[in-house]
Amino acid sequence: MAEVMFCLSSEVNFFAKRSTLFKMLTSDLFNTLLDKVKSFLHSENLTGYLVGGTVRDFILGKFPADIDLVVIGDVSSADKLAAFLDVVLVKFAHPTVVRLVLPFKEYQIYIDVEYTTEGDILDNLGRRDFTINAMALPLRSGDLNFGKVIDPYRGRDDIEKKTIRAVNPQVFKEDAVRILRAFRLASGLDFFIEDKTLNLLCMEAVKVDWGKIAGERIWKELRMILGFEDSLKTLLYMQEKSCVLDKLFGNRNLEDNAEVNTWSDKFVRLKFLEEFWKGSLTADIFDNIRSLYEKTTAEFVEDITPAIKLAVLLDNFASSERRNVKKAKEVCDFLRMPGWEKDIVLTVVKGYSEVSKIYKNNLRDLSAKRRFVNKYNKYTPILLIFSLADFAADNDNIDGEVFDYACYVEDFLQFYLKEGREWFRLPRYINGDKVMEILGVRPSSKVGNILRMVVEKEITGQITNEKEAQDFVKFLKDSKYP
Repeated sequence: MAEVMFCLSSEVNFFAKRSTLFKMLTSDLFNTLLDKVKSFLHSENLTGYLVGGTVRDFILGKFPADIDLVVIGDVSSADKLAAFLDVVLVKFAHPTVVRLVLPFKEYQIYIDVEYTTEGDILDNLGRRDFTINAMALPLRSGDLNFGKVIDPYRGRDDIEKKTIRAVNPQVFKEDAVRILRAFRLASGLDFFIEDKTLNLLCMEAVKVDWGKIAGERIWKELRMILGFEDSLKTLLYMQEKSCVLDKLFGNRNLEDNAEVNTWSDKFVRLKFLEEFWKGSLTADIFDNIRSLYEKTTAEFVEDITPAIKLAVLLDNFASSERRNVKKAKEVCDFLRMPGWEKDIVLTVVKGYSEVSKIYKNNLRDLSAKRRFVNKYNKYTPILLIFSLADFAADNDNIDGEVFDYACYVEDFLQFYLKEGREWFRLPRYINGDKVMEILGVRPSSKVGNILRMVVEKEITGQITNEKEAQDFVKFLKDSKYP
């Protein structure tokens, strides 16, 4: 196993700028929304508070990504609030919690509202996870007054001390997803988890049956962790303290081979990928490859790196492809990942090894590249980079074998950038209807087989136009192709 020596940092990767996970409210939009909310509350004689991460982010000196509210009143007023703000109302299984969705440019802004008939906000804050999220700011007319922050658990002090501290000893028993959130907040805010809280977390982590928790909630936290530029640092910490990766994805139920599916193997690959994306690899060729990679993946609007990193965690490198894909699909389905992210994970797990097979077989001709791009389309650049990480992890000679393989990947990306899209949809010059017309047959497997032969002829350059395609089918007819 190659020991790749790279440094770590805590910045957001270069894809973050196009990720909805890192969107931020503008000052003008936030103030406009807040003024409308305050106006509504006043007109309905309701008491409201900014709470949770919204207050925390303000104290940290940044605008929040979304708005969290607690309203003292009946949830029936949610419909009126949504109509007043002219936003979409989303109701959850929890009867007193709603989400107001405001479309804004290329993403959406959420206003999460919890309704309570209790007159005291303290009970609500006491049910929260960490002290830095257990503060409330009364919504009254005029500007926000942070001197009036309700802070029964000294969250402001913990913000000053950069500390993640549980509100009470039952925090993780009440909701195991908070285990992931603790690690995510610690990394995202550059805080540390207080010892007592960490002990509570670790004790509860060994008991959790993650299969009984809503998968989408797990993916929400995990996706944000994997979205960090240095997610490896967080994953290492998570695994060391709680073995949560074993619980979530499990080395269990796979081959009992000590060299198979070890986290150390996965982490070496992940380290390479993160250093590649950061631009920390020293050789100039990696800068060239990264530039090509950015260009060839520009069509992905969302941040694709969390899905790619998840593929690293799920792939059992020495196992069979079929078993790998089956396991990865089970996890993706459990996490209820969006289809586009699931497609990335499954395509990577299934296809990355084909890149190195082409390389090792010296099939570097255009036909091999065209065939590969026709099969994997827009996922080709992702598979190339994943394959490079896998190759680097398995080879010690960074200046030798890895450099040669990197040159191969660079050349492949150049090819993809130049003519890759030409090979997405084949055949280009004939379709099934025309084949049936020429052969005088009805739909059958024979038609599909002939179309696949036409595709191969196009890939090898033997068919370059409509006439050549039709002539080839006529030739098969005259030769009585079965």
